[in-house]
Amino acid sequence: MKAGQLTGYRTVEVVDVPDPTFGSDEALVRINFISVCGSDMRYFSRALPENQYPLSPGQPNHECIGVIEDGGSGSFKKGDRVIVFPDNNDGLKQFLVAPADRMILIPDWGKLEHWLMCQHVGTVLYSCKRMGSVVGQNIVILGQGGIGLAFTRFLKQMGALKVIAVDYLDNRLDFARTLGADATVNCNDPQFLDTIKECTDGVGPDIVVEAAGTEESVNQGIAIAKRMGKLIHFGQMKDNVIQYDFATAFDKNLDCIFTASSRAGLMKWAVTQSVAMVEKGSLDLGPLVTHQLPFSDLQKAYDMFTDRQDDIMKVVVST
Repeated sequence: MKAGQLTGYRTVEVVDVPDPTFGSDEALVRINFISVCGSDMRYFSRALPENQYPLSPGQPNHECIGVIEDGGSGSFKKGDRVIVFPDNNDGLKQFLVAPADRMILIPDWGKLEHWLMCQHVGTVLYSCKRMGSVVGQNIVILGQGGIGLAFTRFLKQMGALKVIAVDYLDNRLDFARTLGADATVNCNDPQFLDTIKECTDGVGPDIVVEAAGTEESVNQGIAIAKRMGKLIHFGQMKDNVIQYDFATAFDKNLDCIFTASSRAGLMKWAVTQSVAMVEKGSLDLGPLVTHQLPFSDLQKAYDMFTDRQDDIMKVVVST
């Protein structure tokens, strides 16, 4: 079968690997689509030590959806459509083997590539649960990629008084307004911080959601949050160690909450919630998929996502 493999800095190759084998309590899933995630950039868009290349076939990716081709596990059977959580972040494969606790059943209607968006949106639902009630709160969301836009929609629906979306790409800010953002701010504007204060009556937001995953945005979040406000950490950093304005966070008595559903062991729960919302018709994730490419263009998909080309939001790759 074919698999993608990170063989060097910003270099993904399509390689041949043996077909997988599976046990009696596992299912063989034919993967139809994968989606590039921002957390993949920790490996793709930063130079790793040379001795770490190449990564194992299939890495780095964890957003996968397909159809069970053989075997079964628990309540799953051949022909079921499933979101799959690969064990080792090795989702860039035409086939994956998974036990029941690493799959979520998808209804037999709708486009698979749209259902796949439930994977990353579910992680946002977990983060929203961690931050508690937002009714009547002013909230700033730093970053309006697929993750940030999901925050914008959910937090407005959850009763936030004012949702302020921040990004450096105007097309993403335009999208945020269609999802309920009360105000949008381009962070490249020299008056960015002053504008945030004006939008929050001079005191700063009650909650700041850091969904960009950069050192700069983390410290911007600390700077703009109101005293005794909340800073929700969601974005993953490319670097393991960053400069963090601890003194300001400490002085403001900020509640800094780290929200990663996979680290909490609640990824399946979180994604199941987003699947249920789509199934009920209360959530339409199709508009997030702005680009679709074949497996042979895997390199192009990762380059487009990394460089924010062509107004990209989420790119899916058919295997």
